[in-house]
Amino acid sequence: MRKLELKAWEFTAVLLAAIIFIAAVGAYIAEIPLRNLVLAPEGEGKREAVGKVSAKKGELRREIHGDPEFRKVEALEPIYNLDTVVTAADSEATIELEDGATIELSPSSMVQIKFDSEWSLSGIVRHAAVEVVSGRVTGRAKNRALVIRSGKEVIAIAKNTVRELKPRAIVIRAPVAPLSVSSAPPVFIPPPPSPIVAPSPSPSPSPSPSPSPSLAPPVLITRLRILNPKPKTQFQPDWAVVDGVPTPGKRVQIRWEVLPSDLNVKVVVKGKNGTPVLEQVVAPKNGKGETFVNLSRPGTYRVELQDPLAAEGKGQKAHAEFQLRPEIKKIEILDPLVGGEKASSNQLSGKRLKDFEIQLRWAAIPGVVDYRIAFRNSLQGKKLMERKVKGIEYFLNRDKVFSGQIFYELESTLESGFILTSDPQAFVFDFLPPQITIPRANASVVLEPGNPSVLIVWQKTNFTDRYEVDISRSPDFKELIVSESRPENFYVLKRPPVGKIFTRIRSLAKNFSSKFGEPLEFTVIAAPNTVVSPNPAGSAVPQALGKP
Repeated sequence: MRKLELKAWEFTAVLLAAIIFIAAVGAYIAEIPLRNLVLAPEGEGKREAVGKVSAKKGELRREIHGDPEFRKVEALEPIYNLDTVVTAADSEATIELEDGATIELSPSSMVQIKFDSEWSLSGIVRHAAVEVVSGRVTGRAKNRALVIRSGKEVIAIAKNTVRELKPRAIVIRAPVAPLSVSSAPPVFIPPPPSPIVAPSPSPSPSPSPSPSPSLAPPVLITRLRILNPKPKTQFQPDWAVVDGVPTPGKRVQIRWEVLPSDLNVKVVVKGKNGTPVLEQVVAPKNGKGETFVNLSRPGTYRVELQDPLAAEGKGQKAHAEFQLRPEIKKIEILDPLVGGEKASSNQLSGKRLKDFEIQLRWAAIPGVVDYRIAFRNSLQGKKLMERKVKGIEYFLNRDKVFSGQIFYELESTLESGFILTSDPQAFVFDFLPPQITIPRANASVVLEPGNPSVLIVWQKTNFTDRYEVDISRSPDFKELIVSESRPENFYVLKRPPVGKIFTRIRSLAKNFSSKFGEPLEFTVIAAPNTVVSPNPAGSAVPQALGKP
């Protein structure tokens, strides 16, 4: 046999290959990423920082994209694009993104931070997106919209608004077709034995055949009891949006107990008009069986368990009825607008509003267009009015004035029969009287010899056509000096009597008025010179007549 001899360079190449192979196997066993052995580990300076940990409570960990380990992260440390951040069961954290938006993570939450870039006329625009893996996350958008995703559910948070995303329930989008009933295993029937004929002298008698053996009766169920659902249980539907279509439903677990413990059970679930939605034969395990039924319509359902081998109408049976409720709270009511602004009264707050219009608003639901809005005068009161609405807003009392408190709620019926509802929302609008600004309460007004008059000025109010002013010498306004309505927010009282004067103002609108405000008292003094009023210390100071 020829002896294998290697040259020096060949021996060196084989040795290096063996060393590399052994090192690779060792790195694999130790779970050391080969990428970090071949390439230098990616430093923080090469990653793209998109935010920071602004606050945390307890332990917070994050997995940098491309790193297989979750490592601890402290407050004020940067967060990079495609980082996955997770909170422990007893910890919370707040992440502040570069655009000012914040993401609040509740305990046991996991999210991935992702910034998408796209071209626009102004250059590259970056959009923040948060992928929720688990837990409850609250997003607070600031300068730009913030997108939170959980599976197929996407929530776009408009700038300067707050939304909370809770874990999404898994819902089956379509009814389950009745399953075919699997037949019971056939009972083996042995063939009858051939007759044995004993020899006999001629002529032999005719042989008589042996009787066929009788079959053993099947083993039947002796005990059958439903464990779940309990009779008259009412289930609330779960929610999902599949392909842009709202799809409520419920996956209900059916469990039972059977004796003997190895016998199959036929499960039938019937819906409206006794129509089967599930029909199945299930084998038990240790005397207990389990199956599930997916329901896509509300209503009352009946579970029936029976022995598949028992004759019709005989054998052990069990049944229970339960209900899948149609209502599901899914409509989110937004803050109403009055005259295009958020307002709860007619008091002037910067911008002067003239056209009174209450705009009731709610968040859009994919695939839902038709809504019903109902009004009540109390939470449990009867409906005062109900209207059908297309879209996500309703204008109440257009060009009219409304004052007081009402309650309104929304609902929408889907084709499947489920009813989307909202929580009752209170709307309060107070049509208030204006506040008197000149003269001040308990002021002393000195009449000027050349112009013996007193100027009375009050604040303007929104949605007001005129103002009614009463001036009296008595606090009960029985000794009226003036009772007049006027469009201006001031009145000049000429040659007033000396002594105590009382005045009150109210706002007037179309067929409506506010209450009179609290009476204001001042004193008229028949002396020359200037108008004065007491300061908080009690001394007299000149009173400035400012612009109303």
